[in-house]
Amino acid sequence: MKVKLEDKDILEIIKKDKEQALSYYNQHLKPRFKKYYELYNGEKIDTKKYRMPESSFISRDVLVTIRALMPDINKLLFSSNPVEVTARSGEDEEKAAKMQALLNYQITAQNPYHTIFTRLITNALITGCAALKILWIKEYSEKEIDEIVPKEKMQSLINAGFQVKSSPVYINGIEKYRVQYKASYISKNQPVFEVLPYNEFLFDASALSLQEADYVIHRKLVNYDYLIRRQKDGVYKNISKIKDNVFTYEDDDVLNKPHYISSSDKNKARKLYMLNEYWGRIDIDNDGLLENVVITYCGSQILSIEENTYSMYPFFVFAPFLSMDSIAGRGLAELAENTQIIKTALIREILENTRRNNNRKIFYKVDDLLNPSQMVTSEQYVAVRDSADINNIFAPEPFEVISANTFSLVEYFDKENQKITGVSEMKHGLKQSVETQTATEAVIKYESAASQVQTVVLNFAESLKEAYRFLVYQNQRFIDNVQVVRLLNDVIEINPQDIKDIDFDLNISQSLSSGREDTRRRALNNALAMMIEIGEPRNLTDNMRIRNLMAKILEESGLKDTENYLIGLEKLREQAENG
Repeated sequence: MKVKLEDKDILEIIKKDKEQALSYYNQHLKPRFKKYYELYNGEKIDTKKYRMPESSFISRDVLVTIRALMPDINKLLFSSNPVEVTARSGEDEEKAAKMQALLNYQITAQNPYHTIFTRLITNALITGCAALKILWIKEYSEKEIDEIVPKEKMQSLINAGFQVKSSPVYINGIEKYRVQYKASYISKNQPVFEVLPYNEFLFDASALSLQEADYVIHRKLVNYDYLIRRQKDGVYKNISKIKDNVFTYEDDDVLNKPHYISSSDKNKARKLYMLNEYWGRIDIDNDGLLENVVITYCGSQILSIEENTYSMYPFFVFAPFLSMDSIAGRGLAELAENTQIIKTALIREILENTRRNNNRKIFYKVDDLLNPSQMVTSEQYVAVRDSADINNIFAPEPFEVISANTFSLVEYFDKENQKITGVSEMKHGLKQSVETQTATEAVIKYESAASQVQTVVLNFAESLKEAYRFLVYQNQRFIDNVQVVRLLNDVIEINPQDIKDIDFDLNISQSLSSGREDTRRRALNNALAMMIEIGEPRNLTDNMRIRNLMAKILEESGLKDTENYLIGLEKLREQAENG
């Protein structure tokens, strides 16, 4: 890629884009996201703004709603292997099976699968705009080789530039050489997942989808050690030209944590810098066409300019509810916000009322007391005049009766929250009794809640499908060495050619079926009986497909190590070939 623009012109373009993205973030996104995280964490509420009594109590409806929804999402999206790759034609079935095994291995074994997706989904449910970044890393290491080879191979190693130590050996009277040398090998060749904090992710506010955006920016704090190491690897340049005063939080109070940052002139390697990764489309060579580029800069110093070899942005946005006018969607925190604030106010008033009734003031006639100071001390007795009527000296503060509507309102907002979010007490086993409901009403409410939850899951599934499709293409481009995949008790060796040029359909986990689990298992068992009784005799199916269906039934029943119960696929193929 030829770069014909000068650095100052490139900086003018990308800084203008960042200025617009940052303006949109500061005005529209940051206030919302910050507020939603405060609600989720149960942080202090502005009592004056909402005219509620002072108290440390805060209703945790946002937290409870999101935590109640997480088990359903995990069950529907992540209860089995995350990805299913289906071939469109019979000749690609074996390639599709290997691609599926490779993707599931990369997602679940080569990355902290549970941690990544728990953080991703939780962030999405809170803010409505969680960003997943997927990069491909390829690393090399060296290993010592000690082998006996013919003279010709030894000479070829020397010609190739290896530093070879050799000594002649004789095997069956034939002269060979024992050679020792260091050879590089690919130690890592895989995707890496990263969940971005919302304050690190900026995007083109005019776009409705991420891949249509003119640019996406990942800004992050890195230390000087990171910059130097990247320069030594040949990725960055001109590190020494970065000014020390470029460390700025750009008025972002979320990033700004000066009290927790250790800095010292004697420990420069830990000094922090704001690094900006600009992924966008710029006419970098002045030919009138936009090029996909990745530009990394710090302050006013460009550190690298590269072609975006992914051919798309490696970022994926997750939202439980989509927005019609923005890449950022809507989260559950927004839906449960009013419920949490109103319930906090109501319950604080109930607590304040209870406190005052339990600590009512005592009114008394001062003239009838011999020593009025005894009323404010811890003395057991109070002396009164002989002529005083004891029944008329003391009177308690009137009892304050709380409005009966208060408790009805608390229950009302609980029900409203369940309608809006789809998270019901009955659905999650929190409310065993339904005395006021008929069986039909209970079923209707359960199914309504389930359908709302499934809407959220389907939105997540579409984003996952886009991310997994991205992984397929990157595997086809970057995998150039043999991959050994270990999933459960199965070990599969995958060559680069095994995953090239597949005509496939990509599906998210089969758990997305709208039927309940018991219904699904019955359907699978019925399908198996039909395949054995009708399909096989009439050549509508074969042993391999029957075996796959049986494996699926075992997995649905919770038995993941299917190889302990069924013949392996390779052995089944051998049996079929041998007749």
